[in-house]
Amino acid sequence: MAQWPQRGGSNGRYQPVIVQGKTSEPSKGPSGKEWSVPLGISDSETVVDGEDLFVTEADFTETGEEAHRISCFDSADGKRCWSEAFSERSFTSQDIQDRYPVRPLATPLVLHDCIVCAGFGGSVRCLDRKSGRSIWSIDLVKDYDAPPMQFGFATSPWSDGKQVLVGCGGPQGIVISLDLRTGKSLWKAGTGPASYGSFTVWESADHTRQLVYAAGNEVFGLDIASGKILWRYLYPQQGLTNAVTPIAVAPGRLLIGGQGVDGMQLLKIPVEVSETTPIEVEWKNAKSPFYCNWVQWVSHPELVVGFAGKTLFVLDWKTGKIVSQLRGWTDCNVTATEEGILAVRGDGFVGALQWVDGQLVMKSGKWVTNDRVWSPPVIVADRLFIRGRRGLDVISVQSLEAETKLPSATDVTSMDAMYGSKPEAIATLLSLVTESPFRLTWEDYDKVQRDRSVLLGEGDYRKILDGCLKTDALELSQRIADDWMVREPYSISALEKKVEILKRLGRSMDAESLRETRLVVVKVIVRIATKPPSDRQIFLAGNSTELGNWNPKGLSLENRPDGTWRASLMLPKGDLQYKVTGGDSDAFEVRADDRSISNRRTRITNATTLEIDVAKLPEKKSKP
Repeated sequence: MAQWPQRGGSNGRYQPVIVQGKTSEPSKGPSGKEWSVPLGISDSETVVDGEDLFVTEADFTETGEEAHRISCFDSADGKRCWSEAFSERSFTSQDIQDRYPVRPLATPLVLHDCIVCAGFGGSVRCLDRKSGRSIWSIDLVKDYDAPPMQFGFATSPWSDGKQVLVGCGGPQGIVISLDLRTGKSLWKAGTGPASYGSFTVWESADHTRQLVYAAGNEVFGLDIASGKILWRYLYPQQGLTNAVTPIAVAPGRLLIGGQGVDGMQLLKIPVEVSETTPIEVEWKNAKSPFYCNWVQWVSHPELVVGFAGKTLFVLDWKTGKIVSQLRGWTDCNVTATEEGILAVRGDGFVGALQWVDGQLVMKSGKWVTNDRVWSPPVIVADRLFIRGRRGLDVISVQSLEAETKLPSATDVTSMDAMYGSKPEAIATLLSLVTESPFRLTWEDYDKVQRDRSVLLGEGDYRKILDGCLKTDALELSQRIADDWMVREPYSISALEKKVEILKRLGRSMDAESLRETRLVVVKVIVRIATKPPSDRQIFLAGNSTELGNWNPKGLSLENRPDGTWRASLMLPKGDLQYKVTGGDSDAFEVRADDRSISNRRTRITNATTLEIDVAKLPEKKSKP
């Protein structure tokens, strides 16, 4: 029986399916057997449906295009059954960073013989469940004019078995309905921004079944068959990100919360209602749930548990009062069971919590992984599935150890999770490199690398190796560079540093040979929407020697009569980052509204052409 066929599980409430007073039948294999698999970055939830387990991850196709990879594993032992990578583009308007790039956020929907996946770049695909073969696909950006979501499209698909509903956003529809078997558009609802939340099945006071969606500026109820908007409630603060999915706490009552909601509110939706009917707010609470999930307690249905600030809170949803809080559960996601709450902290610690004498208390816990965890725990029989940023770990629930004291968190904060600020372990290592590089040892470096909760970026590696080279620690430099290339075989910066180190070691021929084996022909074609003066020089800067290692005058482009700027050169295979510039540090390309863009990225695997469409270059500043 499916435990997590869509976001929040088969009942959409982050609760395991209960069969005859217990969770569904144990999966095959020895009880409590532990296993783990390394995976690419993703924040979508793990889907376990019988013997099949499905995960998503960010990757690249064989031709170097960004990809959304979907894989099926045997849920008992972690053996891969199939894996397919589909082209999935990111956009320069999205929030792309080395430490935490755009990645899969939406949870796949498993229905009988097919899977429906929403990609971070706006694709929606229906796949054959047994093989991963694509049945149909659409592109929300191309086909429905959806504006790219800053962190990637995140709304998990929902289905009634005949149609699939997806969060779109834009002028054509906030929500669109697609035929499950063909992908053909059935209906569209609303206009305006989508959100990072997902759908909630809800009953009105007369038990009429509706579907609720918390969009970017509002929350509304939909007639599932026709897509008619039955009622809507505008958020107090418009234009703010909303990521917290509403909870249908009772017929006629809906609990909403999040950034645009300005805290938490209990909505009372009347039976006779229309789009213009005022919605009554029974109470407000200024405590705002963060980007994590929240649940209604199974055995205490008047209580809701969620994360805000640095605390795990318990809310009496009937009164709006916080009745219990536990500090130290930073970035915590939760799942409700008959016995209590299972909570996973952002740094990989899992705790089993119970309600005792009117307080939330921890009864047992365990460090499951030292990885960055951003999705709720999934429970299947006696197994607990924890999806981290860099892998999936599976343990027996019974292996949680009796523990009432919450251990101190590692350096994980919400903003670190969202924007990739440097964790304490990396900051300490870089401080040692800067202040006392001669004291740096392999053990210092290796200690950080063994911690899956942190991730060294290219700038971190370069700073570490520059420190080693500054003290002529060439043997250590080579060892770290070799390790970097093993961990990130497509890193152009790692190649550049290895070449530099070989030259310092007097092995210039080896350095040139290594570099030449990676070089391929790359043609560059740049089109600029806001045409600069014909005499202005245009350059391409990026993370390779040929592109100046981010010098704004890296590669000069030739102005052609057709209005394009072009060049042809040899570049090393690997993950290329680049931007078009006007030749100055303050002249890197921007959006049409003058806001800065993220680095452009592509993986070069063979000879290729980079076609770059630039919205605008900042005007050249006159010298004083």
